Amino acid sequence: SPLFQNPSVINTLATRLPRPILDVATVLVRYKLIWDCIWTDICVLVFLVGCFIVVGSLFAG
Repeated sequence: SPLFQNPSVINTLATRLPRPILDVATVLVRYKLIWDCIWTDICVLVFLVGCFIVVGSLFAG
């Protein structure tokens, strides 16, 4: 794969890890990406709900 054609320190360390540790590290990285995306979505939703509350109170009052 193109990722391993250009060896870096991280790639070298990753290839030397035992298989179970490598699998756990891969899962943790994936979950971190998922949680970062979910956290961003939650922040956007809270912002939009806040905007709707402010706009609604302006029109109601």
